[in-house]
Order: sequence, then C-alpha cells, then structure tokens
Amino acid sequence: MKERLISASVGLAILWGVLYLYDTVALNVAIAVISIMAMNEMLEAAGYMKNAPLWIAAFGFTVLIPFLGTSFIWNALPMICFGFALLLFVIFLIRHETMNIEAIGFTFFMSLLISFSLSSSIYMRDRYGSTIGLFSVLVALCASWMSDTGAYFAGSMFGKHKLAPNISPKKTIEGAIGGVFVAAASLMMLGWVYTLYYAQMGQTVSVNYLMMLIWSPVLSAAGVFGDLSASAIKRQFKIKDFGNIMPGHGGVLDRFDSVLFVMPLTYIISLYYPLITVL
Repeated sequence: MKERLISASVGLAILWGVLYLYDTVALNVAIAVISIMAMNEMLEAAGYMKNAPLWIAAFGFTVLIPFLGTSFIWNALPMICFGFALLLFVIFLIRHETMNIEAIGFTFFMSLLISFSLSSSIYMRDRYGSTIGLFSVLVALCASWMSDTGAYFAGSMFGKHKLAPNISPKKTIEGAIGGVFVAAASLMMLGWVYTLYYAQMGQTVSVNYLMMLIWSPVLSAAGVFGDLSASAIKRQFKIKDFGNIMPGHGGVLDRFDSVLFVMPLTYIISLYYPLITVL
C-alpha cells in the first residue's frame, strides 16, 4: 500500500503540472509521451517489439496524432487512417514470410484506440477552450480513477458476488456499485471546487450537476469496461501487468486502461449535453 501511495503521489504531481499547462503545447507533448509508452507496453505484451518496422510505424503514428490540429484531424481522418493502414500493409508485404496478418490488425487497432482516445483531451480543449475543456478532462479522469478507487474499497469491505470471475477474479458487483457512488460524489465535489476556483479568478461558471449525476454511472460503467478489456488482454498474453514504471500500479496502460474509454465518451457527451457553461 505504501508503494502504491508513493507512486500515486508522484503521478498526481506530474498530472497537476500538465494540467497547469493545459492551454499550452505541454498537453500535446504529455499525451504523445503517454501514448508512446502505452503503445510500447501493448506491443511488448503481444511480442511485436522485435519487428522494428512495425513498432516504428506504430510509434510514428501514435506520436503524430496529438500534434495534428483538431479541425485538420476531422477533415482528414479518412486519409490519415488509410495512409497508416497502407503503410502497415507495405511492411506486411515486405515481411510477409516472417510476419502474420494478426500483427497488422492488432497494431492498427491499438494505435488508433490509444492515440485518438487520449487525444480526446486535446480535442476538448481545442473545441471548447481551456475553461470548459479542462473541466471535461477532469470529469473523465475523476470518473475513471475515483470509480476504480471506490470499487476497490467497496469490494474489499462488501464484495461477495464476482463481476467477471474468468477475467478479473477480484472485481465484484458490490465493488462496481460502490465505485458508481464514489465517482458520483467525487464529480459533485469536483464541480463545486471548480466553480469556487473560477469565482476566485473573477469568472462565473455554471456546472450542470443534474447532467453530471445522470451520466456518472455511464462513465463508471465505461471505466469498468475498459478495465475488464485490459484484464482480458493481459490474460491472453499471460502477464500480470503491462509494465512496472509505476511501482504498485504496473505500467501506463494499467493506470489508463479505463481512461481510454471514458475520455472519448466524455467528449461525445459534452457535444450534446454540456456539463459546464461559462457565463
């Protein structure tokens, strides 16, 4: 537990620094670094890191996406994805005797998932501005991590019924329910603190608490889905963690597996149901 707390404290300090510079290119750099680290862990788990052209292409695509302008991404998305797929198939044709087609599909899918999901934090900033964008990112992170934290403690105290015993034996239905309530309470607290902070800055923001409560269980469920998906992948690859960069927590993917689904979902929700308004 002590090791986990120290790692969490260091991670939160780094996160605070990035969010402090949210309205600068520092966010793009941070997302690119996290994306490459996550992609490296995924390819390492799959055993594809021995194929240099494959991981170079994956890393190049992954690091490029966070630096492409949001408007450019949406206008050129089909061409971007087609160009990346074409590059992977060029590599496959050159190395078809030693490379299986599954490696191409896996690399393409994971590169898109990791880079675009994490880059949703950038899209929210570029679309809504720093005030609304930052709040949306905090909502995604809070819903993901506080749901996970709540599920851990609720499951430890009240867990009796397994949620997915063949995938993640320690997860319980009681823990998942506890995570929903903790996440909802945390989001309410986040909205209150955010409002007070901007009031001190001389700016008025209005948080839609009702909409936050309505969507909180959906975001928690998305986080659980991401966590279980990562656990299923680790079981297939017969590994305990994706890495060990964060002692007590595992690798980058072990911390961001739920965020990969919650962050883009938060972006989609904010398109149709604004969670906060600048007055």
